[in-house]
Amino acid sequence: MNYDKILTSSKVAKAALKTSLRDILLDVSTSMYRWEGLPEGIRPEYIELYLRLTGRAAIIKRSAYKDYFSGAFIPDDWEYILTMVDRGGTPDVYGNGTQPIFTTQNGVSKQIGRAYNNIVYSDMGEVIAVICQNNNTETPDATYQIASQMLTEAITSLVQNIIHSRYSPVLAVPDSTIKSAVEGAMSDIIAGKSIVVTSSNLLQEIETGIKSVEPIPLNDVENQQYIQYIIKTIDDVIRWYLTIHGQAVQGNGKLAQQTVDEVNGSTSASFILPELGWRWRDQFCRELGEMGIEGASVTYNKPWTVEVEKYTEDVEEPEDETTEPEDETTDPEEEEVKDENTTDSN
Repeated sequence: MNYDKILTSSKVAKAALKTSLRDILLDVSTSMYRWEGLPEGIRPEYIELYLRLTGRAAIIKRSAYKDYFSGAFIPDDWEYILTMVDRGGTPDVYGNGTQPIFTTQNGVSKQIGRAYNNIVYSDMGEVIAVICQNNNTETPDATYQIASQMLTEAITSLVQNIIHSRYSPVLAVPDSTIKSAVEGAMSDIIAGKSIVVTSSNLLQEIETGIKSVEPIPLNDVENQQYIQYIIKTIDDVIRWYLTIHGQAVQGNGKLAQQTVDEVNGSTSASFILPELGWRWRDQFCRELGEMGIEGASVTYNKPWTVEVEKYTEDVEEPEDETTEPEDETTDPEEEEVKDENTTDSN
């Protein structure tokens, strides 16, 4: 794909623009968490990608399923395999299927064991750890698709409006001779030269307001002022996407005038989904311990850590309002001085 032409109006270019925007948005959401202590061959970026695309991921012990993975190259030092996972079979009381179906990136699919509360016990007694994206364990992340679609349409409209503003005025002339003269005059104007033209009835044209060359109004140039609203829409979509993913950025509208308390409130709300995602990932790390994988952990990456620190640094511990009663006992010497001052005043 020639990305130099990605902003043209063709369907291919528009699809390429949407793909590019989708990848950028996915890069944002999949870089939220930092994984440590994972086994060799378990790549954190694929954990996050599987969760965003399908809502689930799983780690399977390789030794128990050598035949299952025989169709793909796997280095000898990889003890575990990362897969996508779906759930079928008889549902449990919550409606979740109890027979997991695992699929690797090369398309190999296999149903293994039975699932109970997101932990799978295989037919060979092996434990398989399953991680979910959110509380609704059937739902992938669709926000990047929504945002990329909206941004694609808004940017396409923006480009077309900018290009369309160049089309006016289109000058209509009666013959090629006048066309050449007008083109020459326009070139001189661009070059900064003075223009002199001949007219046999110049005074009459000035008095009557008759124009020798009439423009064709293909569009209303004044409407180009509304381009700013398209730009504002793009800003709002980006801000919405970043906010629900833990980056409560401020826009260029009235929200830019928020108070500190309002900004802190926005930050708190923006971390609802990130904190939910972290809780599921942290549980996944504990489930890995049941598989013999010790030391796995997950935290926020730096941009999100900074946001948390900015939100919490102004939070102060409430002061203890319980105070000791003041001792109202009067010193005898102070009482004596007070009596002397009273006598002198009298």
